[in-house]
Amino acid sequence: MNIATIHLKRWKTFIAVLMGLLAITAPAEDTNLVSASTGRKILFDRDVRPIFEQSCFSCHGPQKPKSSFQLDNRVSALRGGDSNTNDIVPGHSDQSKLIQFVAGLDPDTQMPPRNRWPPLTGAQVDVLRAWIDQGAAWGTNAEPDTFTFSIEPMARWFDVRGDQQKFRELEGVPEGWGGGAEHFFMSEQLGGDKTLTVEGHALMPEHDFKLTLALDKKDSGFVHAGFEEWRKYYDDTGGYYPLFTPSSYSLNQNLYLDQGRFWIDFGLTPPDAAKFVFGYEYQFRQGTQSTLVWGTVLQNSNIKNIYPSAESVDEHTHIFKVDITDDWNGWDIENRARVEIYRLGETRNDVASYSTDPKLALIERVNENVHYWQGANTLRVEKQLKDWWLVSGGCLLSRFNGTSFLNQSVVDGSGTTILSQSWAEGITLRRDARVVSLASLFLPVKGLSLSTAVQAEWTHEEGFGNVNLDFSDPNTPGPPGTVNANQNRTETSENLNLNFTSLPHTVLFAEARLRQESVGQFEEATTNATAVLASRCRRGPGSNGAGITGGAGAIPATIISWTIRPSPAIRPSSVSGRSPPTKSRAGWFFVPCSG
Repeated sequence: MNIATIHLKRWKTFIAVLMGLLAITAPAEDTNLVSASTGRKILFDRDVRPIFEQSCFSCHGPQKPKSSFQLDNRVSALRGGDSNTNDIVPGHSDQSKLIQFVAGLDPDTQMPPRNRWPPLTGAQVDVLRAWIDQGAAWGTNAEPDTFTFSIEPMARWFDVRGDQQKFRELEGVPEGWGGGAEHFFMSEQLGGDKTLTVEGHALMPEHDFKLTLALDKKDSGFVHAGFEEWRKYYDDTGGYYPLFTPSSYSLNQNLYLDQGRFWIDFGLTPPDAAKFVFGYEYQFRQGTQSTLVWGTVLQNSNIKNIYPSAESVDEHTHIFKVDITDDWNGWDIENRARVEIYRLGETRNDVASYSTDPKLALIERVNENVHYWQGANTLRVEKQLKDWWLVSGGCLLSRFNGTSFLNQSVVDGSGTTILSQSWAEGITLRRDARVVSLASLFLPVKGLSLSTAVQAEWTHEEGFGNVNLDFSDPNTPGPPGTVNANQNRTETSENLNLNFTSLPHTVLFAEARLRQESVGQFEEATTNATAVLASRCRRGPGSNGAGITGGAGAIPATIISWTIRPSPAIRPSSVSGRSPPTKSRAGWFFVPCSG
């Protein structure tokens, strides 16, 4: 080895050592300011979405996005927020405000906020920069499927040896063969921001169907609709007594109720305006179900209530709804309105006493109808006035108007009337209710919270109807009657809660609850027989009351609590002009207990 070769190796070694020292001593480069490309294809779902979910969606997700800037869909992200329209400029990360905010290049704005979330790493900033330079594609690198369909077929068979009706009632399916589509799903992309989804199942012969349809358009609205129906089976056998022959009785009927509903909702969901949902729902129950009003069976001087009974049901409910939500100047506003229209018809023949002789059998025939409508509206408002002060309020308005009809008689097995009819014709109930509530939460210092709430309720009810509840000789029926009653009720309640949690291993608390109530009641019954009017009027018992409860303590230290309770309320009442003495009491309770 000559001298030139040795010197060359030494120079290479010296240069290598010098380069290593320079690398060690050179100042670290701010990776947040680096704009080097990642050198690979960026996929949104794999590389970008996790960053958004971890650091961005809490403020700029689908729920109440700040500055109206959303990062959960491409259309909203490219549109920008209230202050900028160039938050994301596809192909130009150097012009995109998003990169300036997350890289710390904007002296006035840092995202995520430093006092809430840790800043993005240099590698994360490079991923976002490269994603924007590559066009800010949304979704996977491949084109998304525009049509998806799947179905899960099912077949089954049950062999039942024994009480087949009881098997149907317990398992919800009939014996033998059955099957269908246990689940099917279809989804199709209609354009860039519209999606149609169909889902459901269909099974026979158990009569189990469900179909849902959803058409959604981002930042515009939706249409959701569906239908479902299922069958509820019942056993037609009554009780069992081994000393009777037969030991049990059956109606020899296939008892079931078909139940279901249909619904449709129309939604308007613009990103920067109030959101509306208009909906309708129809519910129904139709068929024959068993009841527990078992009839009496007499054999060999033994009496047992084991004869089965059933009733026919025809029930329909219509529901209309309107929902409105908005964010107005920092106030969260929510209004929900409902109107429900209900109709029920029931018919049953209860065997009060079973006998093989038709003249000795007693059958109770009952026909009942109920109709009502009910409307309700709720309003809720809420706002964070300060970082330490939250206020909310709400009100409920409701009205109910219903009418019921009842016709009942007792006949023998041949249909001959044994006892006169009992009937209630047009029993009407009306009810109005008003409820208002206010609440506030204070967090003045760390560990200290104070909540206050007050609620006032007012309810008015009135009822009226014609009745005849007389069971007597069918040749001399009792006179009909008229009933009338109403009630007014007012209640106010106040709550106060104080908690302090800054002490180690200890929670200090204090609470107080106050309630005031006033009830006024009126009842009247009138009978009319042979043009003679007899009436009775009962006023009361009206009541007025107030109650106070409170407590304070420390956990896990010794708890001290007290209660002031006027008894349980001051309740003056009057009947026929006489007033009972007023009673009241108050007590203090000191209850120490070790924690």
